[in-house]
Amino acid sequence: MSPDEFIELLKKECDTHGVKYLFPNTPKVSYRGSEHMQVSGYFDDYPELVLACAVGKPVSEWIEIAVHESCHMDQWSDNDELWSNIRKDGIDCDKGMDDWLGGKEFLVDEYTHFVRTMQLVEIDCEKRSVKKIQALELPINVENYIKKANSYLFFYTVMLHTKKWCEKPPYSVPEIINVMPGHFLPVDEYLSVSDEILKLYEQNCY
Repeated sequence: MSPDEFIELLKKECDTHGVKYLFPNTPKVSYRGSEHMQVSGYFDDYPELVLACAVGKPVSEWIEIAVHESCHMDQWSDNDELWSNIRKDGIDCDKGMDDWLGGKEFLVDEYTHFVRTMQLVEIDCEKRSVKKIQALELPINVENYIKKANSYLFFYTVMLHTKKWCEKPPYSVPEIINVMPGHFLPVDEYLSVSDEILKLYEQNCY
């Protein structure tokens, strides 16, 4: 399937599920309409249903984002338990993690819960993404995608050490990508990092 055909497929899926879609021909898209938060793409089910991906750049730079964010939409439409856990028992882990990264104080157990909940969502999303890439025969190198995905998944554990978001995403750092496996790992292996790997992130992402 070509990238353009994939976008048309996503538009149809969005229409089916009542999701607003934004595919602007720009390098970035405003997150929730905020000019202060420019991102490559996102899926949101609150406060409104939106799937967005900025496509005003080379296909190789946006198609992986489109696949990933569409798989978050799949998690939502499937009523996946991991997705539902983001807002469970009155606790919004997505907002909680953002607040924690923004400097708000939480107990260790609280912010660890936020980060681990979001990490599990991302692990599932990345595995869904690879299945979609293969099923639709999208022009994406699967092994390279998985290496970049693994760098992102380990970053959630790194974040519990650094207590801050990255200035440079790990999937854009060759030194990190080169040491990542080209296959997915058991979930529990993403929950710890060696001192050597932690140092790589600290040196290259901050």
